Amino acid sequence: MRAFLPIALALGFAGCLFTDIEELRDGSPIAAISPGSYPLGGFGLALAAYVGEDDDGNPISRVIATGGPGTAQLAFDIWDGATPGSRTLVFDGCEDAGDCEIGSGADVVGVPRWGGQRDCVLSSSVRVGGLPGEGVLRIQCEGGDSPFTALPPVEGIDFGRSLAPLFLDHPLGIALIGAPGDGGGAIYRLEEDRITPTAIPIPSELGLNSDARLGQQLAAFDLGTNIDELNQAVLILAAAKNQRRVVALIAGFGPEGLDTVPVGCIDGVAVRAPAEQVDQGGSIALADFDGNGFPEAIIGDPANNRVRIVPLMAFTRAMGCDGAPVPEVVIDCEDLPQGLVEGCGSFGAALTAGDFDGDGHVDLAVGAPTSGARGLVGVGAVYVIPNDGGALRPAGAQSIIVGGLDTGDGFGTSLATASTRLTGDIRVEPVASAPGRNRLYVLYCTGLPGDAYDNANRCLVE
Repeated sequence: MRAFLPIALALGFAGCLFTDIEELRDGSPIAAISPGSYPLGGFGLALAAYVGEDDDGNPISRVIATGGPGTAQLAFDIWDGATPGSRTLVFDGCEDAGDCEIGSGADVVGVPRWGGQRDCVLSSSVRVGGLPGEGVLRIQCEGGDSPFTALPPVEGIDFGRSLAPLFLDHPLGIALIGAPGDGGGAIYRLEEDRITPTAIPIPSELGLNSDARLGQQLAAFDLGTNIDELNQAVLILAAAKNQRRVVALIAGFGPEGLDTVPVGCIDGVAVRAPAEQVDQGGSIALADFDGNGFPEAIIGDPANNRVRIVPLMAFTRAMGCDGAPVPEVVIDCEDLPQGLVEGCGSFGAALTAGDFDGDGHVDLAVGAPTSGARGLVGVGAVYVIPNDGGALRPAGAQSIIVGGLDTGDGFGTSLATASTRLTGDIRVEPVASAPGRNRLYVLYCTGLPGDAYDNANRCLVE
């Protein structure tokens, strides 16, 4: 299977200007990526981005996506060194019938190394429909000699339903794996070059029941410091869908080895797995908006068209796990500037965070994939919310739609943050999927080479 790239589109957000990105410098360039033929559809339900190196050691940026369980993973080149990449397919999975395990493509993340190879992708398989069976992790490395490595299967319903990348050379491993069908749910870690994942102990103080489905979606944040006598600690955010609970815990190595500390619980919202449809719930993420080194939990609540921002630094041990309310800031979609969007729809279904205007503060992008535009239902929209000096400013949000999409295309179903300008002034951009059209869109909020860096309002409102 090989991909092609259609003519890249751009939309001037204040008007409706369509042009090739090379012609629209200080405007609002958007690049479209298509997998060409994608037989099962839904391309972009699972979405990730990562940075690696080419054969000469130059930095490259990739975006990779699948259509959910039973589909191929496809990786595209989006940035090379200091210039835009070709946006062409660089590798794929499941090209031939029988090449992949049943349910392959449930989720996908980038990992830096495996077996002496670099720039690798970890993908998971789950049985379609949640049937019991074996889950398989597959690792595919761009710089390797072999097409992929399939790890030994793990018994259990929904092993690999969600993945979260960890950090280069981190002792906890290269990735976390969610297994929501394992009793009340479980979280595993995969160490580099180890073929058997190991479970992370879940503190009883988190109050999870036997049908919680913990691990439906995962996020991780490297604290980079000692917390409660745990070295090289990682904060983990995990959704327990059936309990409508999101839990936060810290994992690290103490005097007795791997240990965990409960941080707290946030109740009252359903969270979907990465490749599930948007009517199944929202998304979760971690980001340090105030720059204190400890992240805020971000929880999308698309049923109510809102996003909840929870300051985990303010938590006492296991705060909120008894059902008590926790401190939070709520961003309602209806309170944001709507622009050309016709009504909020599933605001919070997808989330990603990054410094999208180059001012040194982490901004937030939120998908609203069932929003309308131009009289069409379910075209989808993405809202980019700026961070002004350590706090999100919803009044400055920009609602973004893409020309050429149609009813049900679902722009904003999944989001990722991709690095660009990989030498010198490194920048990041939101990437959004439109599974109904089988396309990905790179939103060049920081612009293209030759742009003036002080034009920071491509995706934001001053």
